[in-house]
Amino acid sequence: MNDCKLKNLRPHTIKYYLNELKVFKKYLEELELKSNPQSVSSTVIERVIIYMQEQGLKVVTINSRLRAIRSFFNLLHKKKYIKENPVEEL
Repeated sequence: MNDCKLKNLRPHTIKYYLNELKVFKKYLEELELKSNPQSVSSTVIERVIIYMQEQGLKVVTINSRLRAIRSFFNLLHKKKYIKENPVEEL
């Protein structure tokens, strides 16, 4: 959240990120996968994408969710909170 505030993002954008990350965590839990960022691999991301497709989500919705997930993991990797970036090849 601090990074969003430092970038002077609009409240609506911050709300979008929070919502999409909560949904991502919910998907991980539904798939019985670990939700801590260090446990998320590119394979996990791929499983979540397939899960979203199986849920009948539109491509636009999936891509919107992936933008938030990508931003989150890019930030974690940049700040060195995680060693591997699971969305690097996405």
